[in-house]
Amino acid sequence: MAANERREESAEAYIERFLRLSDKVEKRLLRGIVLLFFILVLLQALLTIDAVRERIVEVDRLEGRSYGFAPSPERVLY
Repeated sequence: MAANERREESAEAYIERFLRLSDKVEKRLLRGIVLLFFILVLLQALLTIDAVRERIVEVDRLEGRSYGFAPSPERVLY
C-alpha cells in the first residue's frame, strides 16, 4: 500500500507543478501577445505620419516614377 500512496502523491505533485508551470507560461504568452499588439498599433499609427512613412516604406518613394525596365514611350514602335 505504501508504494501506491507514494505514486499517488508523486502524481499529485507532478500535476501541481505542471499546473504552476503552465500558468506561468500562459501569463508570459499573453503578455507577449499584448505587447506585440501594442507594437503593431504603434507602428501603424506611425505610418499615418507622412515624414515617417516616406522613410520606412519604399513603395511611397517609387510611386509615380518609372522603374527603369520598361522602354520609354518615345522608343516604342507601334
